[in-house]
Amino acid sequence: MTTHVDEEITSRPDCRCRAAETAARDGGLLPARGERVAVVGCGTPRRSGVHRRPVRR
Repeated sequence: MTTHVDEEITSRPDCRCRAAETAARDGGLLPARGERVAVVGCGTPRRSGVHRRPVRR
């Protein structure tokens, strides 16, 4: 029996390939490094914003 977890784990390599292809094709549409962005979501954990903060050196 295959579970949804098994299917998700199995699909990860394909997802990564699609992400790389999309980034190569549409990467110019993303904000430039250092550009400010807004993250909006319903039910998004508060900590998710922590992972998007720029690194200050």
